[in-house]
Amino acid sequence: MEECGLGQPLNPWFSDCLTARSYRVKVGDAFSEEKQVNCGVPQGSGCGPVCYLMYVNSLCEVLRHCSAHMFADDLCTLSASTDLSEVCRRVQEDVDAVVKWSHDNGIILNADKTKMIIIHSPYLSSIDNPPPLFAHGFDCFHNNKINCTCKPIEKVNCVNYLGVKIDTSFSWDSHIEFLCRKLTILLEKFYHLRTKVSLPILKCLYFALVDSIIGYALDCYGLTFKTYIDKVESLQIRF
Repeated sequence: MEECGLGQPLNPWFSDCLTARSYRVKVGDAFSEEKQVNCGVPQGSGCGPVCYLMYVNSLCEVLRHCSAHMFADDLCTLSASTDLSEVCRRVQEDVDAVVKWSHDNGIILNADKTKMIIIHSPYLSSIDNPPPLFAHGFDCFHNNKINCTCKPIEKVNCVNYLGVKIDTSFSWDSHIEFLCRKLTILLEKFYHLRTKVSLPILKCLYFALVDSIIGYALDCYGLTFKTYIDKVESLQIRF
């Protein structure tokens, strides 16, 4: 909290709120033994998410080459260059810095869920194979990366970022297909509901389940090719 510029009287209050906490489990009328909580925040507390955001706020400061885009416990780093080998070298430096920061702050980086995507012009017939990126374990750093057995970060052609499918050329083709599959499943359910519920209820369900899906990230994927948007519009008309 001091790193975020917060001081008295909030700091002692938060310290007292988070210190000397314990929990136990109740099943029926039976209680388990109490266990002390040495880290973390009370589950379901209003200040819990704020505490976490303050806790990870300093992560952005360790990135020297990439821009950071964070949402809750999700981190996306971006770097741009015309030299693929050079940009991979810079990104690797920042990945190493994130791994070290995570270790120092008691947070585990999930290397299996970490993906690498290279976004480039669709008019490029091919791009050079980039050097692999590694989320080295801390034991690997202790050995100066000698005899490294760490798996490379998986390179993908499409990544799911906050519920949006992003491909290598920002064509939004993958996201449109993903969107249409979800709408098709809902359309089948609406087909069965149309004779069972009233029109006001159907409209309520439409805005809650269908319109919310179409509207999510529409200002991004809505700029894609008209042939892609026509697929969504066709399903919307059927609804």
